[in-house]
Amino acid sequence: MKVFRRVFLYCLLGVFLIFYIFPVFWIFQISVKMPKEALASPPIWLFIPTAKNYVALASSGFLKSVMNSVIAATVPTFLALLIGAPAAYGLARLRSKRKEDISFYILSTRMVPPITILFFYYLIFTKLGLIDTLSGLVIIYLAIDLPLAIWLLKGFFEEVPQEVDEAAMIDGCGRIQILVRVVLPLIKSGLIVTGLLCILFNWSEFLFALTLTDLDARTAPVAIFQFLAFGRIQWGLLSSAGIVTLLPVVVILFVIRKYLVRGMTLGITK
Repeated sequence: MKVFRRVFLYCLLGVFLIFYIFPVFWIFQISVKMPKEALASPPIWLFIPTAKNYVALASSGFLKSVMNSVIAATVPTFLALLIGAPAAYGLARLRSKRKEDISFYILSTRMVPPITILFFYYLIFTKLGLIDTLSGLVIIYLAIDLPLAIWLLKGFFEEVPQEVDEAAMIDGCGRIQILVRVVLPLIKSGLIVTGLLCILFNWSEFLFALTLTDLDARTAPVAIFQFLAFGRIQWGLLSSAGIVTLLPVVVILFVIRKYLVRGMTLGITK
């Protein structure tokens, strides 16, 4: 029965894996086809792969948009962790009846639909000259990432017993030294998962990037949109751009995969 259950489980996982991977495979095989082969019906499965779509994509300026996405995704994440970690640590160690109210207020800023505040950000950024700049994207993404980082890190810090802090104090450590040298290494997996969630949001965000950027600070999701025109869709460039945009996320997930399970479970119990 154990062998049968294991075989059944692996078969079930294989079905789900095929279900989720097939769309990526379909996009990839279109990206290495010629236009006539990509639009053929029924689909052509045996063909000679070509890299023309990727060459055309590189010459279209898409790589600049990818670099903009890298900056707009990583810089706000780094700042959110840098600012959010001390705030979350202080909130986790705070002894007050209003502690949970403060935590809920911080999280509630993420509950506002982005479309309702987009117009106000546009007006403010226009006055400050931040339209179509990476600085503007960093500011808006930081404002979105910071509440999430504080909320998640607060749960991770609460998993660390306060006796650890007290033992460090006995050894002569101050609060900042306790945070940097003792507590943060203990929640390394939580930091990685929090950073990953922030990066994934920033990397795929479309609404703010579409409205607040033009040519200079355009990110990859917005650049992909240029391949969709009325009456004409450039399927080869669209598919190759999708693969190029997906690749960094896959690499990041592969590198930090061993921290994900621990990070996802750390902080769910009190």
